[in-house]
Amino acid sequence: MATGLPIVPIVIRNSESVAGRNAAKLNPGTVDIAVLPPVSVGNWSPRNLRERMEQIRAAYLATLTEWPGGDAAGCATLQSGDGGRYRPGPSPSCA
Repeated sequence: MATGLPIVPIVIRNSESVAGRNAAKLNPGTVDIAVLPPVSVGNWSPRNLRERMEQIRAAYLATLTEWPGGDAAGCATLQSGDGGRYRPGPSPSCA
C-alpha cells in the first residue's frame, strides 16, 4: 500500500503433490500457476484493508474453482521432473 504499486495475485495449485510442507525431497509432478490481473491499491486504506484482502482471496478461490482454460493468459506449468524449469503456456491440466 505504501508504495502504491499494484498487487499481482499468483495462484498456485498442485504444489503439495510435488513438495508437501516440510518435504525433504521433490516428487515428479506438475504445478499449475495462474497469474491474475494486477489489482490497484490506490484506493486502499487501513480502514478497508480487510475488505480488499477478502476481494483478492475471493479471486483466488474463484480461480481454483474454475481453473483457466487452455488459452488463458498467465496459465503456465512448472514440472519438477524436468529440473524445475518454467515452461510458459498451458499445461495439460490448464487446457
